[in-house]
Amino acid sequence: METVLRNIRDLLDKDSHVESETARARFISIGSVSQDVEVFAYVFAPSYEEFLAIQEQLLLRILEIAELAGTALAVPLQHTYIVRDSVPSGLGQKAKASAASGH
Repeated sequence: METVLRNIRDLLDKDSHVESETARARFISIGSVSQDVEVFAYVFAPSYEEFLAIQEQLLLRILEIAELAGTALAVPLQHTYIVRDSVPSGLGQKAKASAASGH
């Protein structure tokens, strides 16, 4: 983690588009399935389109820094539960009665 943070900080410090005085990368918490890092920087750009391009390059470099350290960003998980209101037609009478009673 220290290497990742140091390399992100170096990236922000050396990029001419980033206001380095307030730029930061901090390890802010340990989640149940993640280690959370906050990255903050003001980006100098003459237009919104150029800002987006600079932001994209910074984010891609941060991904590369994480990968080179042997880590990756956590992907949020989503659980979907499907509930049937009716019993499938292939079940016998006993199974239908059991399913209807909740057993």
